[in-house]
Order: sequence, then C-alpha cells, then structure tokens
Amino acid sequence: MGLLLGITLGIIAMSFIAVIEMNGEEKVAQEQIRIELEAQKLRDQELLDAEREAEEAEKAIPAPINGLFVGFDTSGALTDVLMVGHIDPKENKVQLISIPRDLEIYFDEEPFKTIKKNNPKNRIVHAKLTEIYSLIGGDERALEDVRVIVEGITGLEIDYIMTIDTSGLREVVDAVGGVEFDVPQRMYYSDPVQDLYINLQPGPQVLDGDKAEQLVRFRKYRMGDLQRIQVQQAFIAAMVDQVLGSRDFNQISQFISKGYKYIDTDFGMVVMLKYAEFFFNLELEHLLSPENMITIPSYGELVDERWFQYFELEEAREAVDALIHNRNASVDISDLDE
Repeated sequence: MGLLLGITLGIIAMSFIAVIEMNGEEKVAQEQIRIELEAQKLRDQELLDAEREAEEAEKAIPAPINGLFVGFDTSGALTDVLMVGHIDPKENKVQLISIPRDLEIYFDEEPFKTIKKNNPKNRIVHAKLTEIYSLIGGDERALEDVRVIVEGITGLEIDYIMTIDTSGLREVVDAVGGVEFDVPQRMYYSDPVQDLYINLQPGPQVLDGDKAEQLVRFRKYRMGDLQRIQVQQAFIAAMVDQVLGSRDFNQISQFISKGYKYIDTDFGMVVMLKYAEFFFNLELEHLLSPENMITIPSYGELVDERWFQYFELEEAREAVDALIHNRNASVDISDLDE
C-alpha cells in the first residue's frame, strides 16, 4: 500500500514537473511569436510610410504640359516664330518642336477643314501659316485658331499659349543681363521698310536685347528658314541654361517676374514658377539639348516668286511622336553649313 502510494505520488510529481516545463516552453514560444509580430508590424508601418512618401512625392511633381510659343513680327500681324514646348517633369525633360512659318495650310483638308468651318471669319482656301492669324482677324479667336492648327500639325493638345513681340524679346533678354551665344556666321541685312538693321559678327559673344532680336530675325542662311529655326532653338536653349545656371532661385524668380510683364499668356506666374523651381532643383547641366529639339519636316518650293514649305501630316506627327518617345535623331547647326 505504501509502495503504491509512493508510485502514485511520484507519477503526480513527474506530471507536475512536466507541466511546469511545458508552460516554460510555451511562454518562450509565445514570446518569440510576440517579437515576430512586433517586427512584422514595424515592417508593415515602414512599408506604409514609404508608400505615403512616394504618393506625396508623386503629387509634388507637376503634370506634363504642352505650351505654344508665338513670336510676332514688328507689325504684330505675322506669327514669325511658332514653337511647341513639351514639358514632362516625370521624365525630367523639356522638348521643343519648331514649326516653319512658311508651312502652307490647305483648309479643304482635315483637320484644317473643320477649323475653318467653326470660324465664320475664316474664308481662306490656303495660306502660309505665318499669315493666317492676320487673315482671319488678328484677334483672340484668330490666335485660338492658330493654336488648333498647331494641334492639328503636331498631334499634341496645347495646354497653354504664350505670345511675345520683338520689343518684348529685347526686354526679356536685357532683364537676364544678355545671353552668351556663339553666332554661327556673319549676319548683315538692312531693310528700312521694316526698320530692320542686322549687323552681327560670328563667334562667341554676349547678346543684349537688340542683338538678340537681330539674331532671331536674320534669314539669309544658305539653308533658308530651316537653318534660322535651328539658330533660334539654340539661342533659347542658351538663355534657359543661363537662367537656370545661376543656381540662385531668388534670382530666377526675379527674372521670371520681370519677364512676365513682357509676354501675353493664359497661364499665371505661379504656374511658371512651379515648373521653374522643379527643374531648378534637378540641377541639370542642360535643360534643352539638341536631341530634344526638332523642326516639323517639310520641303521648300518657289512658287510665283514666293517661298512655300510643304509637309505631310502623317510624317509631321510621326516626327513629333518620335521626339516625345526619345526616338529622335537631331541635326546640328554646324552640319547645315557643310
């Protein structure tokens, strides 16, 4: 009886010890699970924070836009310069599409036929692009039609439009303190009727407002107006690089504020400063490079002693699409003199 009692008590004691040991292992396992859950919770929070930061950064990046730049001649009737700027902050790039002023536009062909139909003032059968603004009234509606014509040529939707005349150009260039530029050739031309006098020597120099106007208006190139466009593109690139190259955003803001007075546009200075600040913070060496600038492909022909540029709509849009998607092969200005 005593032996049986002893065995029973021993079994009970061993069972009690086993339970104690099991409870200890369970506590260790539970502690390990708790630690792992805390670690997973921390990882989840870090992931959520990273996603939130990425979303905030995405919101801070301005949306891609297309802006039409129109430069008028001294009469204010002819659109002497037509360029579309494609600005894509997400891709950190600015691209420039120049449209020859002498492009012949036929209003019996789409998409220009619809544009004519929507404007009773438009009685044009066909005309040079540079003349259309004046021929259909030279007013806000005419400028809007120029916008839509450019959309038809490029296949891009124009978000904003900015215009400037020759006096505005001079003021803007002077506001930035002149622009360092390598004039590609001797430029001399005199036309008292237009009050136009051009006299520039070739080589690197600082162009003030007056000389900058002479540069962009000079047309006596061996390759004609297409080479003139290349020079205009290079000058704009030089001016942009010079402005952003100051590395002082307060100075850039002051320049934009001064220059804004000499342009007409449908977007505010706040928008302009927003995009300028974004690209300023990127610290790019060159915002506009040759591979990011094209001219709408066309061929020239002399008709009744007047020069016209003819183009194929599909080819024009393909060229623009190739540029936007980085399939562009640029032409260097120096190649045009060879």
